[in-house]
Amino acid sequence: MKKISLIALISLISIITVNAQNEVDALRYSQTTFGGTARSMAMGGAFGALGADFSSLSTNPAGIAMYKKSEFTLTPSFYRGKTSSSFYGTSNDDSKYNLNISNVGLVIAFEPNKK
Repeated sequence: MKKISLIALISLISIITVNAQNEVDALRYSQTTFGGTARSMAMGGAFGALGADFSSLSTNPAGIAMYKKSEFTLTPSFYRGKTSSSFYGTSNDDSKYNLNISNVGLVIAFEPNKK
């Protein structure tokens, strides 16, 4: 009986300390941002089926088998967002700039052993 009481007490304490998602997490994970190599973004992200592009690894890992030679990729990205609003004669403007590295990757391809 003491063992069951101890397990119940530990379970109750662990349930009290567990934190779930809140509204900030829901907003963070609901927004999608485009990323990947410049080649993949120019094709609208369609390289998941084609392969031989470093950004296809997240959607189709088997696409790496299409590489014939090694490759290093570096894709910087720049984001500019601007919004303006007016309400009862009061106007507000806001803008956001973001410079980051969208994709960095290295693929080393080896020739298969020929006998």
